[in-house]
Amino acid sequence: MKNITSGYRSGFILLLAWGITLPIGCSRQPTTSTWNVTEPSAYPTTTQAAASDQYDLLMPAQIEILPFSKPKSWDSDQIPDGIEVVLRPLDSFGDQTKAVGLFRFELYLFQKASSDPRGQRIGFWEENLMTRQGQLLHWDRITRTYRFRLSLAGQPVRPGKYVLEVTYLSPTGTRLGDTYILETTLPREQIKEEIERERQDGLKLF
Repeated sequence: MKNITSGYRSGFILLLAWGITLPIGCSRQPTTSTWNVTEPSAYPTTTQAAASDQYDLLMPAQIEILPFSKPKSWDSDQIPDGIEVVLRPLDSFGDQTKAVGLFRFELYLFQKASSDPRGQRIGFWEENLMTRQGQLLHWDRITRTYRFRLSLAGQPVRPGKYVLEVTYLSPTGTRLGDTYILETTLPREQIKEEIERERQDGLKLF
């Protein structure tokens, strides 16, 4: 064993004398990859058709009229003279989202014993949500819904059932809709008293 060890030691000394070094072990040098943002190929590319599909992922795929929608008074009395509509747009994943576009609201008298419950149309409104002002006016951040206050220009909402139809038109041409049955149970006597009082007040002006 001593001779073998001595031989290895002598050979190593000889290699050093010749200027030859042997690598001891092997270590990997860390490498760093960089993203060159100046190269066009570094950006994801897509076709126009695919871009439209990606855009539609987060656009409304469905609108829902929520049960909070109801006839409401927009003046100082308790007689409903309009309706408040609460809407919830849902994207293709079923999550609540915002909606950019045009909303149309149509209010019909309820028609009994008919395949189409829509009777005479008594109200029509359009609301533009393609502007920042329109979004701020109607968007409720707490409930993440849209609220629309629609007035019948002072005309009282009589007790009974009504059909509310909402249509959404997106900038890309998508058309969505929902229908909801509204009902008001305000006593008829109270409506008559309020109408008579307003009539008497009007006569006093002449």
